[in-house]
Amino acid sequence: MISFFILLTLGLFQLKLYIKHPREIPIRLNRKRQKIYVYQFNRKYNPYAKWTTTVKVYDWQDVYGVITARVGRYDQGYRLTCVACKQGTKEVIDKFVLVGTIGNIKQLSETWNFCCRYMLGMKAPDTPYFTGNPTTSEDPVRLAKLIKWPLEIDIESCTAPPPKCRRNEMQ
Repeated sequence: MISFFILLTLGLFQLKLYIKHPREIPIRLNRKRQKIYVYQFNRKYNPYAKWTTTVKVYDWQDVYGVITARVGRYDQGYRLTCVACKQGTKEVIDKFVLVGTIGNIKQLSETWNFCCRYMLGMKAPDTPYFTGNPTTSEDPVRLAKLIKWPLEIDIESCTAPPPKCRRNEMQ
């Protein structure tokens, strides 16, 4: 009876992991505000507990891209990880994965280069490095149903900051 309960719990955990937890983290880059918005799923090992989400906001100037090698039984290749640091220092306060494990290190370098160019407002290269369609293990329709940005963050991450008033206009 106990072994049945343990197997049922493990099965529920795997099912909930497949249904409620995406493999990629939704990220928004806002060039006008110079901010990155990261939507993170907080997974718990208790399949009966409610899994929560958090939205973290970082200043672009405090985020650095790091390409790391992954060697393991199920996870081999390279990964592009973003490291958020304290303002004006190199002290790491948080990390999040921008691009999951793939085998091509040049592809990760080009992805980070594109993000930097986008945030700086530079023109995209004339000849793209990637010519095919992007691949993902996620179903876009299922992913769209899972992601519920808080209204305030949803508006802020998609808009520019309001224009600043000048002294002459205030009089």
